[in-house]
Amino acid sequence: MKNVILLSLFSLLYLLCGQKTQAQSNLTHFSVGYGTYQLNSYKNFQDNLVQNGIPFSGIKAVDMFPNYINWMISQERIFNPNHAVAVEFSYLYTGGRNSLVDYSGRYTLDLLANSYRLGMSYTNYINDISQNRMVIGFLRFRAGWTRSHFKMKEEIEIFNIHQQEMELSFFSDSFYLEFGPGLVYNINPFISIHFSAGYEYEMDAKLKNFENKNVTLSGPNHRYVTTNWSGFRLRAGIGIELATLLNR
Repeated sequence: MKNVILLSLFSLLYLLCGQKTQAQSNLTHFSVGYGTYQLNSYKNFQDNLVQNGIPFSGIKAVDMFPNYINWMISQERIFNPNHAVAVEFSYLYTGGRNSLVDYSGRYTLDLLANSYRLGMSYTNYINDISQNRMVIGFLRFRAGWTRSHFKMKEEIEIFNIHQQEMELSFFSDSFYLEFGPGLVYNINPFISIHFSAGYEYEMDAKLKNFENKNVTLSGPNHRYVTTNWSGFRLRAGIGIELATLLNR
């Protein structure tokens, strides 16, 4: 229900902006980026499991939530030579693994983290975008809602005897803000390449069990595990004026 409400709200705001202004163009953006993620609580949880020998001593952390790529799609409305708003959907993911293998068997614990975010952005173009310049600079502010998932997949295999699997899923809801500069390189009137950089700030959010929202994830140190994807963002993508291109 929260997803539907937020989607309806952002759609309404987007439509109102379009109705009160005379749009010069509509851009559909597809971009891929690289981000640094402040998932210290996840890393501490993983490390505490190893240090406390849970469920076996000798287990090592193989991966600990490295910085990774992310994806974004957005629909932008340019309603002034220097101003634009957009509705955006993005996806982030990373993960960790604890592992132990010896002559008797194998143990793995996969900690999978991802985040879906729905938001809006405001872009201030430094140059008049209607003059068809080849290179245009901009400043962009983003804000929105994020739903994060954290899944624990444990597998214990004793060679030639049996195999046991366990899976637990958690989620968290939070809000994010991002601000940073960028450049647009216009290939032709319909296609452009976009580059941007920025810093994203996200509030800490406790992880709740999908089946029982009153249950929150905590580590061996009895501290709550929280989600926080704050960090630097670098993105590159393509912008297409689909409506204009299709109406040619």
